[in-house]
Amino acid sequence: MTSIAKQLLIPPSGFPDLGPGEAIALNKMVDVIRRHYELAGFVPIETPLVERPEILFAKREGEIKTQVDGLRLMNPAPGAKDDSKDLALRFDQTVPLARFVAGNLGNLSFPFRRYVIGPVFRGERPKDGRYRQFIQADIDAIGDGDLDLLNDAEMVSVIAGIFTELAIGDFTIRIGNRKILLGLLRSIGLRSDEAVTKALSAVDRIEKVGFTNVQESLITLGASENAVHDLLRLIGAERSTDDTLAELRARDFDAVFKEGVQEISSVVEAIRQLGVPENRFCVDISIARGFDYYTGT
Repeated sequence: MTSIAKQLLIPPSGFPDLGPGEAIALNKMVDVIRRHYELAGFVPIETPLVERPEILFAKREGEIKTQVDGLRLMNPAPGAKDDSKDLALRFDQTVPLARFVAGNLGNLSFPFRRYVIGPVFRGERPKDGRYRQFIQADIDAIGDGDLDLLNDAEMVSVIAGIFTELAIGDFTIRIGNRKILLGLLRSIGLRSDEAVTKALSAVDRIEKVGFTNVQESLITLGASENAVHDLLRLIGAERSTDDTLAELRARDFDAVFKEGVQEISSVVEAIRQLGVPENRFCVDISIARGFDYYTGT
């Protein structure tokens, strides 16, 4: 067999084969996840692998960092009219969920609690165990106007139950709240939407670039050095959940901040009532991932 022929037998980079052992392990994992989702009252839906690009790019008002794979017809019939359409492979399960809910409002009961387990595709360079095709297992609770904070607590409970049964080892589910972080950023003088968005991105990179680099970024955006130092001290300190909540309650910032503190306090109380062990969750003020479009906890 020629080297070219051998190369053709290797799947494209980022699209892995799974042998029997791996496939069996994956199926067992998915079975555990599905069972926990259904025990918590979530129902399955299925959406297509393919979406219209204008739907996928509607997330974050058209600004999306993920590279999206397109879809095209490779072998049109001879002489046939080219009726190929602009289509793309989904990069997550959230955008298809939003489309599904918007298109079926009259047929759904709210809160709509759904789960989906299936492949998604991202046009990123594969590295360090990251693939272009992988499985996402999502649960979401969609409200109609408002949604009880118990849903946030229940997510933590479900995840903790799954990780415990899968015996992945020690883990801690970290919980943040956008309103708390927004209040903290405004307290150091970052008022404009642009400055806050850039600050959220900077805070999100703390584990990757370190506190010093984040401090410089926040000062560049217009915050004072002393205020930034105090903020990063608050964010970076390791405390118990109760100590973190006490520290937050002692701060007198704007109404949005206070609302965030009340929300996360309620979520923590509900998590405890659901029986999640204290060592399996914590409040982490530094969490900023997704807060450019997430609204609460």
